[in-house]
Amino acid sequence: MNRTVREIVHQLLQDRGITHVFGNPGSTEMRFFRDFPADLRYVVGLQEASVIAMADGHARATGGVGLAMVHSASGLGHGLGSLFTAARNGTPLVVLAGQQTRSLLPHAPYLQAQDAAAFPRPHVKDAIEPARAADVPELLAQAIDLAAAPPAGPVFVSVPEDDWDEPGGEVAPRRAARGLLLPADSALAELVDDLTGAHHPALVLGGAVEAGGGRGAAVALARSLGAAVYAAPLTDRAAFPEDDPHFAGFLPPFAEGVRAALDGHDVVLVAGAPVFTFHVPSDGPVIRPGTRLWHVTDDPGDASRALAGTSLLAPPASTVGVLARLTAAAGTVPLRAPSGRTRDDAVAPPAAGTLSPEAALAAIAAVLPDDARIVEEAPTHRNAMHAHLPIRSGQDFHVAASGGLGWGMPAAVGIALADPDRPVVCVIGDGSSLYSVQALWTAAQHGAGVLFAVLDNGGYAAMKAFGGRLGVSDAPGLDLPGVDPTALARGFGVGAATAGTPDEVRSMAATAIAGRRPFLLRIPVGPAAGALY
Repeated sequence: MNRTVREIVHQLLQDRGITHVFGNPGSTEMRFFRDFPADLRYVVGLQEASVIAMADGHARATGGVGLAMVHSASGLGHGLGSLFTAARNGTPLVVLAGQQTRSLLPHAPYLQAQDAAAFPRPHVKDAIEPARAADVPELLAQAIDLAAAPPAGPVFVSVPEDDWDEPGGEVAPRRAARGLLLPADSALAELVDDLTGAHHPALVLGGAVEAGGGRGAAVALARSLGAAVYAAPLTDRAAFPEDDPHFAGFLPPFAEGVRAALDGHDVVLVAGAPVFTFHVPSDGPVIRPGTRLWHVTDDPGDASRALAGTSLLAPPASTVGVLARLTAAAGTVPLRAPSGRTRDDAVAPPAAGTLSPEAALAAIAAVLPDDARIVEEAPTHRNAMHAHLPIRSGQDFHVAASGGLGWGMPAAVGIALADPDRPVVCVIGDGSSLYSVQALWTAAQHGAGVLFAVLDNGGYAAMKAFGGRLGVSDAPGLDLPGVDPTALARGFGVGAATAGTPDEVRSMAATAIAGRRPFLLRIPVGPAAGALY
């Protein structure tokens, strides 16, 4: 007797190393759970935006493919913001959605996802609803492989609810494609000649370098070239230790700022990031005439959109590793780049009854373990974080590449569940925390060891800063009075407290990190120093 679709898929998930299913159960998914394997862990999120973000965080921490299971139609709609973020993050993720019974679909039934495969586009690499129940296992296997293939990203599969009990087609044993497509020897030789012959070389590194395990190779390449290293604008990971002497700072997300930062560098290598990601318009080219810019990306779209330079389609982390080996023969070269970091160490005077954001972040940084994983969703305080909470060697950093809010809190939970032995600290604004606050319940239920450090300035201060840049000083809806994050946390079963001094922040944060249980620390803060950009 043929195995059912459900039985084949359960085995497929285990064979592919998927250990967690993040979901919010609905009627169109119920049959999937019959005889659910004991070694598959189902993690409930109370809303689909949290579900997809948790799966995203889990995949980022493990390096594997994440699996999110959402309800048909409106369930996917709830999660689209997090799906957009997963796409911009380049996260290998499969989103499995329910669909109404096949026999009902011609009659526009209740809970039908009309044209289900169109719903998540363009924020997925592919989207499909199998034509036959028997095709579900094979197409899901293809989705897992496609999600992981460079450039990684989410894939969507819609499954009618009665398919799970139908006979399924067996998935042929196979191994996913392996190997590296590196640039041609002639292109590598030209790039190496440019880098080693430069007077003031610079590396601009994006999240794909870190995602591919290339941070160590990036350090070696910077040492062999004597290069200054910049974080690419609005990158989602830290690809280089920010306390390293070669680290020169963070490129701002506008052309004039990038051009000013890279002025004086005669050869620039951008790896694992677009050239470039901007948030606000400005005039002029991104680099000055005479500067040679090289670009290494595994994303053909990023290559085609590059604003300058020569793009090589190749895995960024592996290519950085090859370049480090090819340039190592010359030995370590002293830092040859113009001195000075593009960071602002200014500290704002605290408002009455508050800390400055800079003092709060410095207090958190003082107690962070060397292996901490930091998740950030506090855009108002990003400059202060760059200056006062540098990501050190051994630490990981995660932020949403999309700019959307609501990802940080559930992503931190997913990251913590991936590796309970490493501490996770989520630095988040009070406004940001309210988008997916229900993730606190999942953290409490699963004992996820996350310190949620809520920088509470009573509103959307990032929008006030952005409005100031645009000359809009009176936009409505930017203040959030009457919200108590600690009361919300306790309502979801998470311990919480408020810290009002640097000593209290250090003490409470250290205790929470050591306890490896979810804890929310509210820190009232005043305005950030300086402009956002």
